[in-house]
Amino acid sequence: MDCPACGDLLPAGARFCPSCGTQVDLLPTVTTTEERRVVTVLFADLVGYTALSEHLDPERVKRLIDGAFERLVAEIERFGGRVDKVLGDGILALFGAPRAHEDDPERAVRAAIELHRALREHVAGSDGPMRAVRLRVGVNTGEVVVGSTSRRDDYTAMGDVVNVASRLQAMAPPGGTYIGSSTEAALPDSIERQLVADAEVRGRERTERVWHVTRRVLGDQVGHGRRLYPFVGREAPRRLLGSIMSLVSGGRGAVVSVVGEAGSGKTRFVDAMIERFPASDVIVYSGACAPYGETNVWAPIAGALFRALDVERTVSSTMRRDTVRERGAGIYGFDETDSRLNRFVEGAMHLFGHPSELDRMPAMQARELLMQVVVEGVNRRASISPVVVWIDDLQWADPLLLELLGRLGRSVSDRPALLVTAQRDDAENDWPPAADHPMTITIPLDPLERDEADRLVASIVGDVDPSTSDELYERSGGNPLFLTELASAARDQPGERSLPSSLRGLIAARLAALPISQRRVVDNAAVLGASGPISALGQFAEALQQPFAADDIDGLVDDGIFDVRDGWWSFRSDVVREVAYQTLTKSARAERHAGTAGVMYEFGLAPIDRIAHHAASAAELIAEIGAVESVPDDIDRRAVKLLLEAARRSLEIGAFHQSIRQATRGLELGLDDSAIERSLLLVRAEAALERRETAGSTADIETALESALADRDRADEAVAR
Repeated sequence: MDCPACGDLLPAGARFCPSCGTQVDLLPTVTTTEERRVVTVLFADLVGYTALSEHLDPERVKRLIDGAFERLVAEIERFGGRVDKVLGDGILALFGAPRAHEDDPERAVRAAIELHRALREHVAGSDGPMRAVRLRVGVNTGEVVVGSTSRRDDYTAMGDVVNVASRLQAMAPPGGTYIGSSTEAALPDSIERQLVADAEVRGRERTERVWHVTRRVLGDQVGHGRRLYPFVGREAPRRLLGSIMSLVSGGRGAVVSVVGEAGSGKTRFVDAMIERFPASDVIVYSGACAPYGETNVWAPIAGALFRALDVERTVSSTMRRDTVRERGAGIYGFDETDSRLNRFVEGAMHLFGHPSELDRMPAMQARELLMQVVVEGVNRRASISPVVVWIDDLQWADPLLLELLGRLGRSVSDRPALLVTAQRDDAENDWPPAADHPMTITIPLDPLERDEADRLVASIVGDVDPSTSDELYERSGGNPLFLTELASAARDQPGERSLPSSLRGLIAARLAALPISQRRVVDNAAVLGASGPISALGQFAEALQQPFAADDIDGLVDDGIFDVRDGWWSFRSDVVREVAYQTLTKSARAERHAGTAGVMYEFGLAPIDRIAHHAASAAELIAEIGAVESVPDDIDRRAVKLLLEAARRSLEIGAFHQSIRQATRGLELGLDDSAIERSLLLVRAEAALERRETAGSTADIETALESALADRDRADEAVAR
């Protein structure tokens, strides 16, 4: 049996894991754990076993094979692999489950090389047919489902990756190792390989690029580690943004867009600079756009406003309204008798996704008033003290948010206000607007220069030899996040013989090393979204009947997984969230999304768009994998109805792009209900008309009209006409 906390093998009868100290004698007798993991599968088969069996007594054959397998298993375990099955004359081993390492593909291939050496040494002292025994090895990397259903040693992996590894083994020559393209892509140059061909692997429709591993060049292997280190380098961008902040502090407005690849340090750069803003009375509004899980287009602004007003999300609408009125008056300088304070309160409630007077207005008017409220609020505050509006991950922003930011930027040219955004360099949006503001600056964050990278490595590792520094820089490409992970690994486990091969592997290894309680928090957070109140994590854990402790949050902050500010958690890296979410099995994701939607709906804990997102996510997963016991059988119908309600709501508030997206998502679920389908088509058509997308609107109207005529639905027919 393996320790559920660290994955190491437990001695028979152990009460505590000798590796990590976890008490294991109090664990339940039966556990059911399933995960989706990216693993590397090694399949090795003895060549010559049949001939050996023909010429020798079965008992002697067994002793010879047992001796060989003992050597082979030892090599697999030495490289961190786990023997999954011994099948007659073959061995199936996993690298990456149950314990993940950042360099599992490399470990598997190096183990394969050593398997050949170990077998050659073993048979060298034999005589007769045993001397002719050789190995064929196949290695493949990809996503599988892994799990165990009892305390017996039956942890295993299921998926096409296992089949392909078996096929590659069958294709390899005696004494050779064939690997798939996904494994090859993760290997360092120290593993020499030759392309065999784009081969047709038996049993598969598509071809697989096959490589033949020839030899290895030994180097240093390292482990993993992660902490937040001092911000270094970026002198030129720092000087530029520092100069801009000085101008803003003196009364000028500015728009700054920081761009760079994922992991280039955009967020860290802006945060570090804002901490040095030259005016002590500056007020900072900070928010971030989310790639998924956040369906309120105003969420980044709403989140910034929540933090500035110190509003607790879990209180009732009445208490929230009172808090907004009281604190808004103080922060923005409203007089209690000023009618504009009422407008501000209603606009803030609307931003938060709760009922407000704006609901009664036509959509265009409500959207216009909302934008006016935000712009006026920032301008009023800027007349009191300098203001920074800081929006991160703008590559995921809705067009409505970009429009609002554009208006905001134009309005503050003569006030001490800085609008700063960060986005990836491949973002498909038109930001910043070219001529909207007299001071609009784009600051690109290129990969670190070599001297900057060396300073970062030195802050992590200390003194390092030039060859290791060269390899760290080459592997990272100058990406600060990659470099930090790699250098931390080099420091923490210098005895290992290779550097980590991919950021995903690094993060998977970090997540796998977390204590069980912290890993549960991360998994739940990955479902909830990019950020949220810590109280929501507690509620989620309670709904799943899991323990929840503040110490786990502190541990995740110390480990570099979370950032926490003002009672809110957020993932320090989007990649961490993505890897954590993808590790959950699809059935577990469906259960969590469905449960979250149900609780939110029953207790009114979130706006309709967020509830619809979780219900739709569950329905989409069920459509892919089939029924899951704890997910309602009619989750697709519930999700479509919620998406229809959310799409109508978005249409009412003028979020036309979001309305189209929600209606489309509902249609794609394919519910067999012509009336609901017509409603979704008509909502999408109306939203498209508002966006002047006449072609799409006309097609939806024609389809809805045809359906209404077939069903003799006079009401929908009238709307369509």
